[in-house]
Amino acid sequence: MHDLERMIRRRELRRIHPGVYVTHTGPLTHRQREWAAVLIAWPAALAGASALPGPPPARVQIAIARGRTVQPPEGVQVRHHSNLRHRVLWHRAPPRVRVEHATIDEMSEHVRAGDVAGAFATLAKVMQSRQTTVDRPSPRSPSGDGSRGAR
Repeated sequence: MHDLERMIRRRELRRIHPGVYVTHTGPLTHRQREWAAVLIAWPAALAGASALPGPPPARVQIAIARGRTVQPPEGVQVRHHSNLRHRVLWHRAPPRVRVEHATIDEMSEHVRAGDVAGAFATLAKVMQSRQTTVDRPSPRSPSGDGSRGAR
């Protein structure tokens, strides 16, 4: 810890959250805010509108496993997900919920708020980005083969 404190004192590092630092003293870029949000709640991933193409939302949205408790810093919204390890693209930088899951999550938020047009706008935006297609497996399929399982 002594070296970190020295680097902070010399303004070589700046503490963003406990255990999360940047190597400059200026304002954070949006990408740095995303990384900071994911790292403070690790294991976590970008979720919702933060995981979708298009302009970034005002608050960074992250997903953590159901049952975990995280005190989100200002500007971060936490979503709890079951089966998180299968919903996330861990190799992305920063990790993010698969676009199919994030799309359905965002559309559901719009529908719950009574904004059906907003739900369809979200779907149209994602389809136009070509990051997914309508024939991709259903996010509800645990096997990833598009089947909905036994009924």
